[in-house]
Amino acid sequence: MKILIMNFTRLGDLIQTAPLVNGLKKKYPDSEIDYAALSSFSGILNYFDNLNEIISFDDKILTENIKKDLWNGYFELKLKLDYINAKNYDLFISPIVSEQSSVLGSLIKAKKKLGMFKNQDGEQEILSPWTAFHLANEHHLGDRTFNLTDIFSGTGELDFISGKSVPSAQQNFYLLDKESEKAENFIKKIRRNKEKIVAFHIGASQSNKAWETEKFRVVIEGMLQYTDCRIVLLGAYKERGLLPYFSDIDHERFHVLIDKTKLGELVSLMKHFDLLVTNDTGPMHIAAASGTEILNLSLGPVSLWETGPYSEKAVIMQANIDCHPCKFDKICSHLNCHNYITPDAVFKAIVSILEKKDYYIADERIDYWQTTTDIFGLKHNVPLKKRKIRKNEFFFEAKRCVWGMTMIKNLDPKLDWIKESVSYLESAYFIDKFNFNSETRILNSLTANLRKFTEIIRQISSLKLKSEKSIKKINRLWENAKIIKEKLFAEAKEFSIIYDFFYYAIFLESSFKDSDFNRLIQKTLIVYDELTMQLNILIKFINYKGN
Repeated sequence: MKILIMNFTRLGDLIQTAPLVNGLKKKYPDSEIDYAALSSFSGILNYFDNLNEIISFDDKILTENIKKDLWNGYFELKLKLDYINAKNYDLFISPIVSEQSSVLGSLIKAKKKLGMFKNQDGEQEILSPWTAFHLANEHHLGDRTFNLTDIFSGTGELDFISGKSVPSAQQNFYLLDKESEKAENFIKKIRRNKEKIVAFHIGASQSNKAWETEKFRVVIEGMLQYTDCRIVLLGAYKERGLLPYFSDIDHERFHVLIDKTKLGELVSLMKHFDLLVTNDTGPMHIAAASGTEILNLSLGPVSLWETGPYSEKAVIMQANIDCHPCKFDKICSHLNCHNYITPDAVFKAIVSILEKKDYYIADERIDYWQTTTDIFGLKHNVPLKKRKIRKNEFFFEAKRCVWGMTMIKNLDPKLDWIKESVSYLESAYFIDKFNFNSETRILNSLTANLRKFTEIIRQISSLKLKSEKSIKKINRLWENAKIIKEKLFAEAKEFSIIYDFFYYAIFLESSFKDSDFNRLIQKTLIVYDELTMQLNILIKFINYKGN
């Protein structure tokens, strides 16, 4: 079996597909797995296990220089696509949801495709429920989506095991160590008396995702003054501009490796660090795959639920403010998601992690999170210290339970899943009774309209396209169904916090290719019956501990 994965994103997203690659190899032991990626980031794939071939697309030719040399860009693209299509893949997986990937993916031939692709009419085709979920989730403030690592594995149709670890993800999340000798020599050189080694990666792909360099310096100076830790400053060539902030720190326990390590050396070094302190970065995901402890500062547009470290050895610090995470292009007037996380708080968190003691500041402006495995076998973040759950958090957890039931195909109206989910939450939160009367009224109204819609669809499904009379009746019924559907979706959009369920239905419905009328109607019924069930379970969950 020949499999191709295509991912034209950055380092971190590539690393998060390692479990997808390794899980596919376990599912299809005789398969050959190729991986297409951009040349600027494809180097990390050399440290993936189970890859047959890496196909690099020159992103400078295809992006930066394409306006200057269009033909060169065309020939780079054509050459690679011709090469790929000559391989006659059995399965093609595009786990990323982007316009670029969907267009390019439509030009690749395979017997089966999973992901999002443009069809010949220029319309998007959603060929995976996990892709539909990923598209539907619009990062409502505080919404608790799934980690991208799980989403990518789900897109590849890998299985999750309820109530246990995730063989298709956690056990398969590793990178190959190919530079161990160099890494060990460096560690031997700097570690004299078995001191702890704390690494800092202070860069990020966007400035609003990066904690201020001056604050990192304050923490590093504190570590040098008040602990005996060795400090290693990490960074690629893009972080060279930050070197002047640290050039006057002359200390024998301070080691600067900015622009001094190759990618493979960083992969091998990472497992030797006792802790990595970092923004949301590619090296953070390397640390997660290496089993290194992590202190992650989750800032600006970063959703810790989606791109946080896929590791149960991670602590995540996040400002407790309503506007975080924000949009990627947001220009902020206050940056409180940065300001609430102080150098003193970060210093105490580092010491707490290293000494396995509880020194964390009791600061209500900061939330401290840890990663666990939930009842669905998916990674989830819960408070590091048990605290009261907030009303909006309880609603988001209710939604997450419904999504978990949906994605692992155990959507059952029974309360068993709700009981298990609440029990899981009670291990991390103190749960009060909340009043969800207003939300319940809206959800009941939506489900009532959904039943009206599906009842008309059922009437249509009982009719045969055999006479002019039946066709006219079907047309009348369909017009009525359309009116109810438009009203239904307009009402749902007003209650936008649950509109992702409706988006999901739209994306599933848009993927229907069937030309047979009866099969098309039956598929439509399945989608909207599922949506009705989702909302019913959500109602039961928010009222489970409520009124």
